[in-house]
Amino acid sequence: MRWKDQVPFLLIISVLITGGSLAWATSEISITSSQTTTTYSEATDSQSTELKGSGNTINYRLVENLPFFNLGVEWGNRTLKGNTDSHEVEMKTDFIGLVAGLNFRFSPTWLEYTLDLGYRLNRTNMGIRRTSSNNKIDNYEIGDLGQQSFSRLGIKILLGSAVFIGFHQEQQSDLFKKTVEGLTPEVKSANSTLLTLGYRFGVEDSGIIKSDTRSGPTNYNNPCRLFSACE
Repeated sequence: MRWKDQVPFLLIISVLITGGSLAWATSEISITSSQTTTTYSEATDSQSTELKGSGNTINYRLVENLPFFNLGVEWGNRTLKGNTDSHEVEMKTDFIGLVAGLNFRFSPTWLEYTLDLGYRLNRTNMGIRRTSSNNKIDNYEIGDLGQQSFSRLGIKILLGSAVFIGFHQEQQSDLFKKTVEGLTPEVKSANSTLLTLGYRFGVEDSGIIKSDTRSGPTNYNNPCRLFSACE
């Protein structure tokens, strides 16, 4: 069995493991902007081209619940476009996904390394404007519900105790394939560059030591200090 076929099962197990202690977990919410490149191919007309585009994702993640382990959900969309000799292609995708990840800190401590594996359910609409050899133009709107696995590698830069910026590279597979009216458009895999801005909740303050010492000049006439009477 391929690893991507095991992703849904592993994520379900992760949810069960962490479910009992979610109330005490540190969490984070973030917004991600992505730039994606992939290859469109269509066997009937022997067409292929590169599709490029952008997308946005909202992420919610539980972190520091278990050492090095985190679990999250995400909602997002993506639009990719490209042209071949006879096809004008636009692919729009809305998705929801589960993410299980590992995070490590070495030195400096404000830098966090991340590795994610994820699984998405998506709704994709592909529009194809097809021009035939006699200049006839046909428009196709092809919709599909699909599943998609992905992996992600990157870093987070911690700006203080709560705010962070992330830079990641993501590899996706099985984006789209469907046959309709003699056409079989296919998008096998894609690469994305991600920029994330987020905020982490439930982080304890560090580097601040509270004291009962009052501000102001030192009282050298304090009888407790002079005679040790208060011990």
